[in-house]
Amino acid sequence: MYLPAVGERAVHLPWLWPDAHSFDALTQSLSSTSWNSLRRDPGALLLILRHFSAFLSPTIVSERILDPRILELALHWNQEDRGCWVDWRRPGIFPIYEAALEIAYRAGFLARRSGDCDERAAWTTGLLAPLGWFAVAAVDPNAVAVCRSDRAFASDPVGTQIAYWGLDHSAIARRLVHRWQIPEWVGTVIGNIELPGAEATSLGADPALFATVQMAVLLTQKSGQSLGIAQQITESELLWQLGIDGEDLAAVEDLYQAADLSEAFEPEWRDPREMTELPSVMRTAIEQRRANGAPLLEILERDLDRFQSI
Repeated sequence: MYLPAVGERAVHLPWLWPDAHSFDALTQSLSSTSWNSLRRDPGALLLILRHFSAFLSPTIVSERILDPRILELALHWNQEDRGCWVDWRRPGIFPIYEAALEIAYRAGFLARRSGDCDERAAWTTGLLAPLGWFAVAAVDPNAVAVCRSDRAFASDPVGTQIAYWGLDHSAIARRLVHRWQIPEWVGTVIGNIELPGAEATSLGADPALFATVQMAVLLTQKSGQSLGIAQQITESELLWQLGIDGEDLAAVEDLYQAADLSEAFEPEWRDPREMTELPSVMRTAIEQRRANGAPLLEILERDLDRFQSI
């Protein structure tokens, strides 16, 4: 059994490195292809969200994704060489990433169906819902695998996490939300995902976004991808909160089943710190974006907004 220090190491993780593909996308003109790469990478979304920390609205504004300060922050961390990069295709970790993707897809489709919250924000928050699991995977991948393989996990997931890590995923997520300066509209959802909606709302969670992500978690758990997140929620309560019915859920599942998830698993993940040319590429992109300024961002904003669909 693992020492409780695993959880403490997870909450002190400096940051989660984006993949090499994501850095390539961040230095290029924003398009449907580059956004698809960024939105599937937890480290990339966390990097982008750090620049959204001062914004309270639960939306993802594309012109801010292109802000040169995001690359400047990444360049600073590259020079410090701190944090962890995770190969999400590693066998013991892949189920965590796969579950996160399922939650994200369903959250995006639910947002589209209900129209109650921003589709990109729902996707982003859904993908980051297992943030505590991500942090443990970064500091000790084996601690993820042995926890999930324990027979007690199915009946007592939170207790099993605490037994192996010293903290459960929600406790780790709440502390990382604060340390990593994740925007409140994201942090109040993923840090309180196990709570009833009214209680989470009293703590600042956006009601529509919270219910959307909780429903996506529930649907994913029903499909067999359980990470022990939000065990106490019920489908009927969430349907009422979202103002949708069983027919809407069936439509969401149809969209999910028709989605092509395979492209998310095709690229070979690569540690960006192995790319000796990366700092130079980032500096060039920073200089170009500062030189082009607002006109370029406006063009790219319109481009991104044309492919809202997931």
